[in-house]
Amino acid sequence: MSAAPLHGIRVVEFSTLIAGPLTGTTLGDYGAEVIKIEGVKRADQLRFHPPKRGNVKGGNSARFAQYNHSKLSLTLDMNEPGSIEAATALIAQSDVIVENYSPRVLKGWGLTYERLRAVRPDLVMISMSALGQTGPHAHHIGLGAGLAARGGFVHVSGWPDREPCLPVGAYTDYIGPPLAVAAVLAALERRRRTGQGAYIDLSQLEAPLLFVEPAILDYQVSGRIATREGNRSDAASPHGAFRCKGDDAWCAIAVHSDADWAKLCAAIGRGEMARDARFATLQARRANEAEATALIEGWTGARAPDESMRELQAAGVEAGAVHKPGDLHSDPQLAHRTYLASRKHPDGESFTYHAPPFHISTAPADIRRFPYLGEHNGYVLKDLLGRA
Repeated sequence: MSAAPLHGIRVVEFSTLIAGPLTGTTLGDYGAEVIKIEGVKRADQLRFHPPKRGNVKGGNSARFAQYNHSKLSLTLDMNEPGSIEAATALIAQSDVIVENYSPRVLKGWGLTYERLRAVRPDLVMISMSALGQTGPHAHHIGLGAGLAARGGFVHVSGWPDREPCLPVGAYTDYIGPPLAVAAVLAALERRRRTGQGAYIDLSQLEAPLLFVEPAILDYQVSGRIATREGNRSDAASPHGAFRCKGDDAWCAIAVHSDADWAKLCAAIGRGEMARDARFATLQARRANEAEATALIEGWTGARAPDESMRELQAAGVEAGAVHKPGDLHSDPQLAHRTYLASRKHPDGESFTYHAPPFHISTAPADIRRFPYLGEHNGYVLKDLLGRA
């Protein structure tokens, strides 16, 4: 779409799994021409990860589809000098490079920012390695679980009397991409004003540390080391998931102030409990959280999660039904905002894509299906580079 915000911007992507690919996909959704380079013998391994749908040529992973739609696919053997030359020639015609390999990979190919500036002086390049490009541990490789552990997430996740818990999925992989997109856009805007390119060094370890910032600040101020507290919170009580009517049915509730506690008590028909000394203050409620939980579950246990949520929300209480992944496909709010978009593949299979969570009024996202492996070799090598 010519009206798309990033129309006319070409991105070359050297990346695998989640962080780099998701960055490229977001740029592609808003009009950039994103050319993903994969190995002839070693494609992005996510192409073959479950869950899978149908028998799509070159990989049928729904996860790959989600993180790689709105792109073109080029295959090269980066161990061959001719492929290095082709990649360099393509970069000379491009605006942005996105890569999330360990620092040694692009250096091994000779595709450093310093060298590439010689062929494209105003190039914007972002590297999204595990620990950044510099420092004593920059050479370490890392995936989501290891970075979550290293960043402190795992230590504070779980129950006090149990082992630390890993976050669900590669949590840290999803935090870097929005920051990477913002950094790329800032560099492109600076280039528009100054004519100068930029190199961006993003650490996938550092990007999500804001999410454990309360524990880090607590240590800085008091020297206290945060411990595992399950669903409990220093800043709210009651705070957790409360059993509702039905099998494995829950509603999350958080009470951050004495006024909110009074609203909750009134909503569940126990207004007198707002004046009970056991629950009169945050610290009192934390000390008697088991009793407060029993009180609340006496009410939520007679209602379905969505019913509990609606009644509490109407009373001004922070509450959310605990939805299972399947519930999201029928969520009326997500449907209204067209968050889930289906695109049919030439093989006949339809894949459901998650749209960006923001809407630009004058330029909606243009979500296009994910590419076959090497599907656009002809366009890139022949049409753009003039090679056989």
